[in-house]
Amino acid sequence: MATKKTVVCLTAALAVAAALSLGGNAVAQTPPDGPKTAASQSVTGLKNADATESTQAIWNNHIKAWSDGSVKEIVKDYSDDALLILNGQQYKGKKQIAAVFTRLFEIFDERNGVNKIDPEVVSNETVYITWNFTPRGKEPIFGTDTFQVKNDRITVQTIGSFLYKERKFTVDPVD
Repeated sequence: MATKKTVVCLTAALAVAAALSLGGNAVAQTPPDGPKTAASQSVTGLKNADATESTQAIWNNHIKAWSDGSVKEIVKDYSDDALLILNGQQYKGKKQIAAVFTRLFEIFDERNGVNKIDPEVVSNETVYITWNFTPRGKEPIFGTDTFQVKNDRITVQTIGSFLYKERKFTVDPVD
């Protein structure tokens, strides 16, 4: 019998394989000044063959803002009415998204563990990433994000991980 972790990993692997079969590719590049926090141990400056210029630019800005731990810069990437879905909870608009990222930066603080973001897949207006956060003294916890970009802004983001069940997520969702 497969565990929940196995099912999540297999689902993510299938999604990556499907995206790559559509022609996505990525080459990791380390930030010139190196990672600053657990949140910043990620890939940046990537170029994917079938990404729109807008999607690639938004992604590059978003991952830099994530690496820098800047809620202000992250929120600039979202449309005014953007929807972020985290483990089935909906957060709408820049104010709630800012609150979500404030909490995410607390969770992903380097004092809590190490986060590794795998190379992303960018296809047209979609960005897909997988990541593993390893809390101090514990096993890695898998997660995945998907971003939809329209009109030079992120309009929808989904985040899924058992990490947010382990570490209570305290931002109030949309009613």
